[in-house]
Amino acid sequence: MAQPLSSLANKVTGKITEPCGLKQIIGHHEIKERLFQAQKHGRLPSTFLLVGPDGVGRKKLALALAQSLVCEVPVSQRELGGCGSCGPCLRIAKAQSEALLLIAPEKNTIKIEQTSRVLEFLSLQAISKARVIIIDSAHLMNPTAANTLLKILEEPPADCYFFLIAPGPQHVLPTLRSRAQVVRFSGLSLEEMKTKSTAAEWALRACQGSFSRLAGFQDPDELETRDFAGRFLEMWLSDRRAFMTPEWKNMIKDRVGALSLTRYVGLLLRDAIISKVVLASSAKEIQKNSQIINADKIDLILKLTSLELSLLQKMSQNIFRLEGALHANRDTQLSFEEFWLS
Repeated sequence: MAQPLSSLANKVTGKITEPCGLKQIIGHHEIKERLFQAQKHGRLPSTFLLVGPDGVGRKKLALALAQSLVCEVPVSQRELGGCGSCGPCLRIAKAQSEALLLIAPEKNTIKIEQTSRVLEFLSLQAISKARVIIIDSAHLMNPTAANTLLKILEEPPADCYFFLIAPGPQHVLPTLRSRAQVVRFSGLSLEEMKTKSTAAEWALRACQGSFSRLAGFQDPDELETRDFAGRFLEMWLSDRRAFMTPEWKNMIKDRVGALSLTRYVGLLLRDAIISKVVLASSAKEIQKNSQIINADKIDLILKLTSLELSLLQKMSQNIFRLEGALHANRDTQLSFEEFWLS
Protein backbone atom coordinates (compact mmCIF):
# COMPACT_ATOMS: atom_id res chain seq x y z
CA MET A 1 0.00 0.00 0.00
CA ALA A 2 1.25 3.50 -0.80
CA GLN A 3 2.86 5.34 2.08
CA PRO A 4 1.15 8.63 3.07
CA LEU A 5 2.98 11.67 1.77
CA SER A 6 3.19 13.23 5.23
CA SER A 7 5.69 10.59 6.33
CA LEU A 8 8.31 12.15 4.08
CA ALA A 9 7.51 15.79 4.84
CA ASN A 10 10.53 16.60 6.98
CA LYS A 11 12.84 14.60 4.74
CA VAL A 12 11.99 16.18 1.44
CA THR A 13 11.36 19.82 2.23
CA GLY A 14 13.90 22.56 2.69
CA LYS A 15 14.07 25.50 5.04
CA ILE A 16 11.86 28.54 4.47
CA THR A 17 12.69 31.45 6.74
CA GLU A 18 10.28 34.17 5.59
CA PRO A 19 6.51 34.43 4.90
CA CYS A 20 5.79 33.01 1.47
CA GLY A 21 2.35 34.45 0.63
CA LEU A 22 1.90 36.23 -2.70
CA LYS A 23 1.02 39.45 -0.85
CA GLN A 24 4.34 39.36 1.01
CA ILE A 25 6.43 39.22 -2.16
CA ILE A 26 7.93 42.55 -3.15
CA GLY A 27 7.23 43.72 -6.70
CA HIS A 28 6.35 41.54 -9.72
CA HIS A 29 2.72 42.64 -9.46
CA GLU A 30 1.80 41.64 -13.02
CA ILE A 31 3.32 38.15 -12.63
CA LYS A 32 1.57 37.53 -9.29
CA GLU A 33 -1.81 38.64 -10.60
CA ARG A 34 -1.49 36.71 -13.87
CA LEU A 35 -0.59 33.42 -12.19
CA PHE A 36 -3.25 33.76 -9.51
CA GLN A 37 -5.91 34.46 -12.11
CA ALA A 38 -4.74 31.44 -14.12
CA GLN A 39 -5.17 29.30 -11.01
CA LYS A 40 -8.53 30.85 -10.27
CA HIS A 41 -9.84 29.97 -13.75
CA GLY A 42 -8.27 26.52 -13.90
CA ARG A 43 -5.71 27.46 -16.55
CA LEU A 44 -2.49 27.05 -14.58
CA PRO A 45 0.15 25.03 -16.51
CA SER A 46 1.77 22.09 -14.75
CA THR A 47 5.36 23.22 -15.37
CA PHE A 48 7.01 26.62 -15.04
CA LEU A 49 10.51 27.86 -15.79
CA LEU A 50 11.17 30.94 -13.64
CA VAL A 51 14.10 32.89 -15.07
CA GLY A 52 15.91 36.05 -14.03
CA PRO A 53 18.63 37.31 -11.67
CA ASP A 54 19.27 35.80 -8.26
CA GLY A 55 17.71 37.54 -5.30
CA VAL A 56 14.64 39.03 -7.01
CA GLY A 57 12.00 36.64 -5.65
CA ARG A 58 11.71 33.69 -8.09
CA LYS A 59 11.81 31.00 -5.40
CA LYS A 60 9.59 33.01 -3.07
CA LEU A 61 6.96 33.31 -5.77
CA ALA A 62 7.05 29.56 -6.39
CA LEU A 63 6.54 28.96 -2.66
CA ALA A 64 3.73 31.50 -2.55
CA LEU A 65 1.94 29.82 -5.43
CA ALA A 66 2.43 26.46 -3.70
CA GLN A 67 0.65 27.94 -0.70
CA SER A 68 -2.16 29.18 -2.91
CA LEU A 69 -2.52 25.75 -4.56
CA VAL A 70 -2.93 23.85 -1.28
CA CYS A 71 -5.02 26.45 0.58
CA GLU A 72 -8.24 25.10 2.08
CA VAL A 73 -10.19 28.29 1.34
CA PRO A 74 -11.83 28.10 -2.12
CA VAL A 75 -9.82 30.11 -4.64
CA SER A 76 -12.96 32.05 -5.62
CA GLN A 77 -13.10 33.47 -2.09
CA ARG A 78 -9.50 34.75 -2.03
CA GLU A 79 -8.11 38.03 -3.36
CA LEU A 80 -4.50 37.02 -4.02
CA GLY A 81 -2.71 33.84 -3.02
CA GLY A 82 -3.48 31.55 -0.10
CA CYS A 83 -5.28 32.60 3.06
CA GLY A 84 -2.05 32.19 5.04
CA SER A 85 -3.80 30.86 8.14
CA CYS A 86 -5.23 27.42 7.30
CA GLY A 87 -3.26 24.27 8.11
CA PRO A 88 -1.87 23.65 4.58
CA CYS A 89 -0.80 27.31 4.20
CA LEU A 90 0.96 27.30 7.56
CA ARG A 91 2.75 24.03 6.83
CA ILE A 92 4.12 25.47 3.58
CA ALA A 93 5.31 28.57 5.47
CA LYS A 94 6.97 26.42 8.15
CA ALA A 95 8.59 24.03 5.67
CA GLN A 96 6.65 21.12 7.11
CA SER A 97 4.29 20.44 4.24
CA GLU A 98 3.53 16.99 2.88
CA ALA A 99 2.67 18.73 -0.42
CA LEU A 100 6.05 20.30 -1.14
CA LEU A 101 9.38 18.96 -2.40
CA LEU A 102 12.36 21.31 -2.66
CA ILE A 103 15.46 20.28 -4.59
CA ALA A 104 18.66 22.36 -4.54
CA PRO A 105 22.20 21.74 -5.80
CA GLU A 106 24.63 19.75 -3.69
CA LYS A 107 28.26 20.73 -4.34
CA ASN A 108 27.19 22.89 -7.27
CA THR A 109 25.29 20.18 -9.13
CA ILE A 110 21.95 18.36 -9.09
CA LYS A 111 22.46 14.65 -9.51
CA ILE A 112 20.16 11.84 -10.61
CA GLU A 113 19.72 10.75 -6.98
CA GLN A 114 18.00 14.08 -6.32
CA THR A 115 15.66 14.05 -9.31
CA SER A 116 14.88 10.42 -8.49
CA ARG A 117 13.42 11.73 -5.26
CA VAL A 118 10.70 13.30 -7.39
CA LEU A 119 9.59 9.82 -8.47
CA GLU A 120 9.55 8.69 -4.85
CA PHE A 121 7.62 11.80 -3.85
CA LEU A 122 5.00 11.25 -6.55
CA SER A 123 4.63 7.55 -5.74
CA LEU A 124 3.35 8.34 -2.25
CA GLN A 125 -0.30 8.65 -1.43
CA ALA A 126 -1.42 12.26 -1.88
CA ILE A 127 -3.32 13.83 1.01
CA SER A 128 -3.30 17.44 -0.19
CA LYS A 129 -5.17 19.34 -2.90
CA ALA A 130 -2.00 19.68 -4.96
CA ARG A 131 1.66 18.72 -4.93
CA VAL A 132 4.48 21.11 -5.78
CA ILE A 133 8.08 20.36 -6.78
CA ILE A 134 10.51 23.29 -6.81
CA ILE A 135 13.93 22.72 -8.39
CA ASP A 136 16.24 25.58 -7.49
CA SER A 137 19.16 26.25 -9.87
CA ALA A 138 17.70 23.80 -12.39
CA HIS A 139 20.49 24.72 -14.82
CA LEU A 140 22.88 22.78 -12.55
CA MET A 141 21.21 19.43 -13.25
CA ASN A 142 23.63 17.01 -14.86
CA PRO A 143 22.41 15.38 -18.11
CA THR A 144 21.27 12.18 -16.42
CA ALA A 145 19.27 14.08 -13.80
CA ALA A 146 17.72 16.31 -16.47
CA ASN A 147 16.64 13.31 -18.55
CA THR A 148 15.06 11.68 -15.50
CA LEU A 149 13.03 14.83 -14.88
CA LEU A 150 12.11 15.08 -18.55
CA LYS A 151 10.43 11.66 -18.46
CA ILE A 152 8.29 12.85 -15.55
CA LEU A 153 7.35 16.13 -17.25
CA GLU A 154 6.23 14.30 -20.39
CA GLU A 155 3.27 12.87 -18.46
CA PRO A 156 2.90 14.87 -15.23
CA PRO A 157 0.44 13.53 -12.67
CA ALA A 158 -2.81 15.40 -12.08
CA ASP A 159 -2.69 18.30 -9.60
CA CYS A 160 1.10 18.27 -9.62
CA TYR A 161 3.07 21.43 -10.38
CA PHE A 162 6.75 21.89 -11.19
CA PHE A 163 8.75 25.10 -10.78
CA LEU A 164 12.21 25.13 -12.33
CA ILE A 165 14.39 28.11 -11.39
CA ALA A 166 17.28 29.19 -13.64
CA PRO A 167 19.11 32.37 -14.76
CA GLY A 168 17.67 32.20 -18.29
CA PRO A 169 15.77 29.88 -20.65
CA GLN A 170 18.96 29.10 -22.56
CA HIS A 171 20.52 27.61 -19.43
CA VAL A 172 18.28 24.51 -19.40
CA LEU A 173 17.86 21.75 -21.97
CA PRO A 174 15.60 22.74 -24.89
CA THR A 175 13.50 19.63 -24.24
CA LEU A 176 12.82 20.78 -20.68
CA ARG A 177 12.22 24.35 -21.77
CA SER A 178 9.68 23.24 -24.38
CA ARG A 179 7.53 21.64 -21.66
CA ALA A 180 7.45 24.68 -19.40
CA GLN A 181 5.85 28.08 -19.39
CA VAL A 182 8.66 30.61 -19.11
CA VAL A 183 8.11 33.41 -16.59
CA ARG A 184 10.68 36.19 -16.80
CA PHE A 185 11.67 38.17 -13.71
CA SER A 186 13.51 41.48 -13.74
CA GLY A 187 15.32 43.29 -10.96
CA LEU A 188 13.27 45.13 -8.36
CA SER A 189 12.98 48.90 -8.50
CA LEU A 190 14.96 51.13 -6.17
CA GLU A 191 11.75 52.05 -4.36
CA GLU A 192 10.83 48.38 -3.90
CA MET A 193 14.29 47.60 -2.53
CA LYS A 194 13.97 50.41 -0.02
CA THR A 195 10.81 48.89 1.46
CA LYS A 196 12.90 45.97 2.77
CA SER A 197 16.38 47.41 3.22
CA THR A 198 18.05 50.38 4.88
CA ALA A 199 21.36 49.78 3.07
CA ALA A 200 23.42 52.68 1.75
CA GLU A 201 22.01 54.41 -1.32
CA TRP A 202 24.98 53.45 -3.50
CA ALA A 203 24.51 49.75 -2.64
CA LEU A 204 20.78 49.86 -3.39
CA ARG A 205 21.54 51.41 -6.78
CA ALA A 206 24.45 49.11 -7.60
CA CYS A 207 22.67 45.85 -6.76
CA GLN A 208 20.31 46.24 -9.75
CA GLY A 209 17.26 45.14 -7.82
CA SER A 210 18.76 41.93 -6.39
CA PHE A 211 18.83 41.19 -2.66
CA SER A 212 21.57 38.63 -3.28
CA ARG A 213 23.85 41.25 -4.81
CA LEU A 214 22.89 43.70 -2.07
CA ALA A 215 24.00 41.23 0.61
CA GLY A 216 27.36 40.93 -1.13
CA PHE A 217 27.83 44.70 -1.05
CA GLN A 218 27.37 44.68 2.73
CA ASP A 219 30.34 42.37 3.29
CA PRO A 220 33.17 44.22 5.14
CA ASP A 221 35.77 42.98 2.65
CA GLU A 222 33.66 44.28 -0.24
CA LEU A 223 33.30 47.67 1.42
CA GLU A 224 37.06 47.83 1.90
CA THR A 225 37.64 46.91 -1.75
CA ARG A 226 35.24 49.63 -2.90
CA ASP A 227 37.04 52.21 -0.78
CA PHE A 228 40.37 51.08 -2.21
CA ALA A 229 39.04 51.41 -5.76
CA GLY A 230 38.24 55.03 -5.02
CA ARG A 231 41.61 55.65 -3.36
CA PHE A 232 43.52 54.12 -6.23
CA LEU A 233 41.72 56.21 -8.84
CA GLU A 234 42.59 59.28 -6.74
CA MET A 235 46.24 58.15 -6.72
CA TRP A 236 46.19 57.46 -10.45
CA LEU A 237 44.88 60.94 -11.19
CA SER A 238 47.99 62.43 -9.57
CA ASP A 239 50.49 59.71 -10.52
CA ARG A 240 49.90 57.39 -13.50
CA ARG A 241 52.44 54.94 -12.07
CA ALA A 242 50.49 54.41 -8.87
CA PHE A 243 49.96 50.74 -9.75
CA MET A 244 53.58 50.14 -8.70
CA THR A 245 52.89 50.95 -5.04
CA PRO A 246 53.09 48.12 -2.43
CA GLU A 247 49.52 48.87 -1.30
CA TRP A 248 48.23 48.26 -4.81
CA LYS A 249 50.24 45.11 -5.38
CA ASN A 250 49.02 43.69 -2.07
CA MET A 251 45.40 44.37 -2.98
CA ILE A 252 45.51 42.41 -6.24
CA LYS A 253 47.24 39.30 -4.90
CA ASP A 254 43.90 37.59 -4.37
CA ARG A 255 42.07 36.89 -7.65
CA VAL A 256 38.61 37.12 -6.08
CA GLY A 257 39.46 40.46 -4.51
CA ALA A 258 40.97 41.64 -7.79
CA LEU A 259 37.76 40.81 -9.64
CA SER A 260 35.79 42.79 -7.06
CA LEU A 261 38.17 45.70 -7.52
CA THR A 262 37.61 45.74 -11.28
CA ARG A 263 33.85 45.90 -10.74
CA TYR A 264 34.10 48.90 -8.42
CA VAL A 265 36.56 50.74 -10.66
CA GLY A 266 34.22 50.05 -13.58
CA LEU A 267 31.23 51.48 -11.69
CA LEU A 268 33.16 54.64 -10.84
CA LEU A 269 34.22 55.09 -14.47
CA ARG A 270 30.64 54.49 -15.56
CA ASP A 271 29.43 57.26 -13.25
CA ALA A 272 32.09 59.62 -14.57
CA ILE A 273 31.09 58.97 -18.20
CA ILE A 274 27.39 59.49 -17.46
CA SER A 275 28.18 62.68 -15.56
CA LYS A 276 30.27 64.01 -18.42
CA VAL A 277 27.90 63.05 -21.25
CA VAL A 278 24.44 63.43 -19.73
CA LEU A 279 24.70 65.75 -16.75
CA ALA A 280 26.04 69.16 -16.01
CA SER A 281 29.25 68.95 -14.02
CA SER A 282 27.89 70.10 -10.69
CA ALA A 283 27.87 68.08 -7.49
CA LYS A 284 24.21 68.79 -6.80
CA GLU A 285 22.95 67.64 -10.20
CA ILE A 286 25.13 64.52 -10.19
CA GLN A 287 24.11 63.44 -6.69
CA LYS A 288 20.38 63.74 -7.26
CA ASN A 289 20.40 61.78 -10.54
CA SER A 290 19.24 58.17 -10.06
CA GLN A 291 21.61 56.94 -12.81
CA ILE A 292 24.63 57.70 -10.64
CA ILE A 293 25.55 54.79 -8.38
CA ASN A 294 28.42 56.19 -6.33
CA ALA A 295 26.80 59.46 -5.33
CA ASP A 296 28.73 59.38 -2.04
CA LYS A 297 32.01 59.68 -4.00
CA ILE A 298 31.02 62.87 -5.76
CA ASP A 299 34.42 64.55 -5.36
CA LEU A 300 36.16 61.70 -7.17
CA ILE A 301 33.53 61.62 -9.91
CA LEU A 302 34.00 65.33 -10.52
CA LYS A 303 37.77 64.85 -10.80
CA LEU A 304 37.28 62.03 -13.29
CA THR A 305 34.97 64.17 -15.41
CA SER A 306 37.88 66.56 -15.91
CA LEU A 307 39.49 63.88 -18.11
CA GLU A 308 38.84 63.66 -21.83
CA LEU A 309 35.75 61.60 -22.66
CA SER A 310 37.78 59.43 -25.02
CA LEU A 311 40.15 58.50 -22.17
CA LEU A 312 37.28 57.64 -19.83
CA GLN A 313 35.69 55.48 -22.52
CA LYS A 314 38.97 53.71 -23.24
CA MET A 315 39.49 53.04 -19.53
CA SER A 316 35.96 51.66 -19.24
CA GLN A 317 36.50 49.35 -22.23
CA ASN A 318 39.80 48.18 -20.80
CA ILE A 319 38.30 47.40 -17.40
CA PHE A 320 35.94 44.94 -19.11
CA ARG A 321 38.88 43.37 -20.92
CA LEU A 322 40.73 43.17 -17.60
CA GLU A 323 37.80 41.37 -15.97
CA GLY A 324 37.74 38.92 -18.86
CA ALA A 325 41.48 38.27 -18.47
CA LEU A 326 41.06 37.56 -14.76
CA HIS A 327 38.19 35.15 -15.45
CA ALA A 328 40.51 33.44 -17.95
CA ASN A 329 43.06 32.94 -15.13
CA ARG A 330 45.70 35.22 -16.60
CA ASP A 331 48.38 36.51 -14.23
CA THR A 332 46.62 39.07 -12.01
CA GLN A 333 49.42 41.60 -11.54
CA LEU A 334 50.46 41.50 -15.19
CA SER A 335 46.86 42.00 -16.31
CA PHE A 336 46.44 45.04 -14.07
CA GLU A 337 49.73 46.55 -15.20
CA GLU A 338 48.68 46.16 -18.84
CA PHE A 339 45.36 47.81 -18.02
CA TRP A 340 46.91 50.91 -16.50
CA LEU A 341 49.75 51.21 -19.00
CA SER A 342 47.25 51.11 -21.86
